[in-house]
Amino acid sequence: MLKPEQLSTEQQELYNQLMEKQVPWANKNDFKAALEDGSLIGPFNFHLRSPALSKQYLGWVDAESANSKLSPRMREIIILTVGFSWKADYEVYAHSAVGKAAGLTDSIINSIKEGKQSEEFDSKEIIVYQFSYQLANKHCVDDQTYKAAMDVLTEESVVNMVHLIGAYLATSAFLNAFQVPSPK
Repeated sequence: MLKPEQLSTEQQELYNQLMEKQVPWANKNDFKAALEDGSLIGPFNFHLRSPALSKQYLGWVDAESANSKLSPRMREIIILTVGFSWKADYEVYAHSAVGKAAGLTDSIINSIKEGKQSEEFDSKEIIVYQFSYQLANKHCVDDQTYKAAMDVLTEESVVNMVHLIGAYLATSAFLNAFQVPSPK
């Protein structure tokens, strides 16, 4: 784990960006992104090892978030579906907290964890979950689910959903490759 005093100039720039944006967002959503000594945890620390690429990756994630037509609740269903599918502990830890802030119940989160559709999902959330689950686990979406997504969401929302799934597949891959635990 890189400590703040070990950072190069380029790493320090990214560190400052993460401390200004992601850490306050994490604190607001009741999960940890930094330790008391200022060291970043979760996906944030390993991003410091490749600051140029990480800035571009984080730009993609920010653009998706800022421009998505999906509700915050739908976004968290998607992110948790990917995180649980990949068994990415930190992602599940962080986005369970964010999901609760977006209105997900413990029951919904447990259903997603078990790979099951929640009885609390509305009709659009059912499609979002099915689409995300299939893409994350089967690496494709069947024709029926694709058609249902196109029927109940806008085409732009389906594209937003694929961007979000892709971003969190990448995040999960990073977290698992570097064996990043949750702090709990």
